[in-house]
Amino acid sequence: MRDDPIVEEIHKIRENLLAVDPMDARTREELSNSYGAAGNLLLSTGKISEALDYLRKQLTFEETLAANDPLRLEHQTGTASAQVLGSAKALSVEGGRLQVEVAKFLQTVRTA
Repeated sequence: MRDDPIVEEIHKIRENLLAVDPMDARTREELSNSYGAAGNLLLSTGKISEALDYLRKQLTFEETLAANDPLRLEHQTGTASAQVLGSAKALSVEGGRLQVEVAKFLQTVRTA
């Protein structure tokens, strides 16, 4: 997260590892999960714009992982979850309603 140098350093290390081997599925998955965790944390603290930045990054990785290994259900679930977050962005202008929708989304993801 932009104000957490440790998290940013972790992202930088994983991004550098991925640059060395762009097809490394494990590194892609770890980076995707890291972006998702950062996004969810930011959502919980009300930093919607920053959260959506990280969740968009997660979506990009999840889509690639799903395309490269369509039989792995967790990638399909991740992609679907990230698509729902796109809808959450559309709701962002409605303030309070966004928080309700995001809470529902997070509950759905936790039970998946």
